[in-house]
Amino acid sequence: MSASSTSKNMANYHRLQQALQVGLRRQIFFAVCDNIGLRDRISQQLHTGDMDRPSPLVKLTLDVNNPNFLAAIATFLKQNPHSTPSLPHPTFEIVGIEELTRQGASVQQRFIRTLRWIERHLKKVEFSLLLWVSKPWFNNIRQSVPEFWQKPIALP
Repeated sequence: MSASSTSKNMANYHRLQQALQVGLRRQIFFAVCDNIGLRDRISQQLHTGDMDRPSPLVKLTLDVNNPNFLAAIATFLKQNPHSTPSLPHPTFEIVGIEELTRQGASVQQRFIRTLRWIERHLKKVEFSLLLWVSKPWFNNIRQSVPEFWQKPIALP
């Protein structure tokens, strides 16, 4: 890795860290990383937060048998209705998406349908997402759910 790509990666990390600390809702962040060990180290750093504010991240591992991660989010929210009073809008960090590569097309399409649902209903959700994806999955999402990049979403 070159020094310039390292500095770009650090700058991207700090922008992501700052965006997460603000605690906004209705944001979708894509973190592209092919190295699972590095992903886990960065994730751990993001979960640490700072002394003034706890991390808004809630880590969920994608169930490759049921890649509709919205069910896991709904379960978490139901079980923890006031889990982060200082940050009422959590960011759900979804890991394990790379495991979809080993699954059949129908399972992969269920995941893509979940992303499409989120894009269509983003104005109604009270949380944000941080999706850890590999480069191939990022390219797949860009092709399969182009709505994320084609139009800005106007929020009230």
